[in-house]
Amino acid sequence: MNEFTYLDNLSGAYAESRILHAAVELNIFDAIGENRMSVQGISKRLKTNERATELFLNALTALNLLHKKDNLFSLTDLAKEYLVTTSETCYTGMIRFESAMWSVWGELVKAVRTGKPIRAPDVYQTNREETALLTFVLVLRYEFFFFPVGWHWIPVLYYILDNMHKQSLYHIRLVHDLSSL
Repeated sequence: MNEFTYLDNLSGAYAESRILHAAVELNIFDAIGENRMSVQGISKRLKTNERATELFLNALTALNLLHKKDNLFSLTDLAKEYLVTTSETCYTGMIRFESAMWSVWGELVKAVRTGKPIRAPDVYQTNREETALLTFVLVLRYEFFFFPVGWHWIPVLYYILDNMHKQSLYHIRLVHDLSSL
């Protein structure tokens, strides 16, 4: 790959990320599941605009996340393994977290100019939903990368979230910071 191609790919990489984020948010992979489905069927199931859905499904096909044959869409093996929520190796929690960070990255220029954080450095303590999402992702990363044995820990996670105190978030941040190394 020449230097210009590298730079061009780097500049447009956000588009693929946003397509993946939107597909997870729309639950496209769960909607299709093991089926081969038409645009009309998928659009009806998701309650989305048919033309926009077709364009979007074609984009997912170009990213090798869907197969398209005879105008029917189905999941690739990659999508089946990591993008269906019933899969033991589901990665959608992390994708949802990354998607939630999108607006923060959009303010990068402002952060560099001012030297101030875009969001409060509260380690996701202020908003309970953000705290739950971060905790879910951290447990998912731990489970996925070190102990891929299934989803048996979910009731424990809910117990932890219901009984969590702000001091325990220090440990979550420590784990998060260490996992970034």
